Amino acid sequence: MRRMTTLKHVSYKRLNTLFVIGIVLVYLFFVYRYYAGYLSFRHFAPITILVLLSVLTLISLVRPYRYEGIFPRVSLSGIGYIVMVYAFLFCMLLEVWFYGHLGIFSVIVLIVIFALLLFSHSHLYVALTAVLSSAVLISVLYGIYSPSFGNDTWRDAVQATQMIERGGLKGLTVVHKAYPLPVVPLLYAIHSISTGLDTLWSSSIMGLVYLLLLSLLVYLVARRFSMEYSHMAVILALMTPLIMIWSVWFIPQTYSLLMAIPLLFLDLHPVITLAFAIAMVLGHGGLSLWALAILTLLVLVKKVIRVKEPILGSIEIKLITIMVIFMLYTTYTTFLMVLEGAVSSVIEALFAFLGGERIIAASTPIQFQYTVATVLGVIPVIVLAVLGLVALIESEDTVARLLALASLAGLSLAYAGSVANLALGLLRYLA
Repeated sequence: MRRMTTLKHVSYKRLNTLFVIGIVLVYLFFVYRYYAGYLSFRHFAPITILVLLSVLTLISLVRPYRYEGIFPRVSLSGIGYIVMVYAFLFCMLLEVWFYGHLGIFSVIVLIVIFALLLFSHSHLYVALTAVLSSAVLISVLYGIYSPSFGNDTWRDAVQATQMIERGGLKGLTVVHKAYPLPVVPLLYAIHSISTGLDTLWSSSIMGLVYLLLLSLLVYLVARRFSMEYSHMAVILALMTPLIMIWSVWFIPQTYSLLMAIPLLFLDLHPVITLAFAIAMVLGHGGLSLWALAILTLLVLVKKVIRVKEPILGSIEIKLITIMVIFMLYTTYTTFLMVLEGAVSSVIEALFAFLGGERIIAASTPIQFQYTVATVLGVIPVIVLAVLGLVALIESEDTVARLLALASLAGLSLAYAGSVANLALGLLRYLA
């Protein structure tokens, strides 16, 4: 038995070594592309950080550690976590009072709070404290700068206002062809009518509700996969820039994401599955397509590899339900595009591209100055990528490994898309 354990450790060590060598070789290719002028610093720096963290992580995993001894645990009472949130609010209000804006002091306090939460014993109220701290930060920002913080949100809020004024969807001057049934503006309109608030403030409240629901879903999924430190998954999610941006820039894809997570990872009654599937597809077709791809992969795993996991129990019902709704939705939207002549325009643009013509967007591009802070913003995504690599190598759960592989593939495609054309915005579709 001891000899088998030794052989397993040796083979695992060799596998890690092969991974390290492969990562280094791929990185040398990126180094060549960078110095040859094909990659900018903005694209090269994240790759460098990712390679550094991946190699160090793989090397550290070769030696067995007792992680309970490495990471100290912080024990706080329920009152302690409440005090944290109020202390953070007080610090931000003081900074706004003296300087008129938030500054480095509030950032440091938030880092300290998140560090304490990371090393706390895993519990739901630890995750909720992280969510409340983020919500307090956003609320203070709304006290300085009136919403909305996003272009899409302005469009949806104005559309919702027109719905209220006109009593329906007819005669709207603000529309988006990608959303024949504007679910998010309808949500704003219903909330605005119910509460008497302006649609912009309705969008802000929806963003905070999204932040809470997403954190609860992440926590539940982490528990579903038997993660020992489920609260860390929530904190890592809240540290991801896109997730926080979407809480102040609530878009249809964000709405669909809240439907996709339970459809993919939780056991749902068929009626609830149907309702969530309709809401997801009507909310955002692109995210629905990605969810279909994940479900198809899981069904193939269940049927071909004969994997028997609780999470795969009703996976076929979910796939068929979403596929039927998605096909009906696609047929309907394609028919509308044919009537409006949009399909012929797309075909003409495709042939022009294949013919070598450069297609230029009609809108004026915004020029950004990329700084060190821009690179630091992608570090949480890099950490998630490294954790995905660790799950791919170390996890004994076949489904978890496949999901990690799918996530890494999505991040790779998103990176390639950002290098080829930043306007594609693949990170928000595939990450």
